[in-house]
Amino acid sequence: MTASAWVAADGTPLRADSRATLTDGERRWPVVSGIAWLRAGRDEVRERAVAALDDGDPDGAAVALLADADDWWDEPPPPPERLRAALHSRTLRDAVTLLGLGRVGVYFLHRWSDPSWLAALALTAAHPPAGRPVVDLACGAGHLLRHLASHGHRDLVGVDVVFAKLWLAHRFVLPAGAASLVCADLTAPWPLPPPERPRHVACHDALYFLPDKERVVERARAAAGDGGAVLLG
Repeated sequence: MTASAWVAADGTPLRADSRATLTDGERRWPVVSGIAWLRAGRDEVRERAVAALDDGDPDGAAVALLADADDWWDEPPPPPERLRAALHSRTLRDAVTLLGLGRVGVYFLHRWSDPSWLAALALTAAHPPAGRPVVDLACGAGHLLRHLASHGHRDLVGVDVVFAKLWLAHRFVLPAGAASLVCADLTAPWPLPPPERPRHVACHDALYFLPDKERVVERARAAAGDGGAVLLG
């Protein structure tokens, strides 16, 4: 799925209005490191990132987005100079430290051996995508997407509310071009177009964070389409 395939909250298709921004005809949205940033209710962050892109400063746009967190995170963002340094990290470990991801960073570093990861693998093995396009909700740093890509699955989309996590996926975890990534809120209308064919929609080790879980599950079923699959773990 290309960045121009995303849709606005009202279902309006977004279109590219520059090499690094999308628009719904009224508002403009940044695309940094190939990741479309479509969060709801963060107009100040969106406008700062777009302004930086218009000024030819993609690193400045990345810093604005890397400082943005989800609503439950209780730590202040690192200073801008640390976030700029993170953009040039050589390892995942260095990056999570500079980004100030704390316990979440530890989780990403050791995800491969976490018991919840084994549960996700077991569910996916029992109910594989079977050729369906995949949407990984709350995909974090892209561990499941990497696993699926390494097993030959294509047409992969990762959705997460935190840009820093998606940036880690893009920079360190996923093979180049393996998945399309979008930063969006699962508690707001999703930026996915209606399914053209059944999808495999997954959400592992994240549903317990989300308010109104019933609505999220309903949206996941709608995103999967008729004959699609929804895996929650």
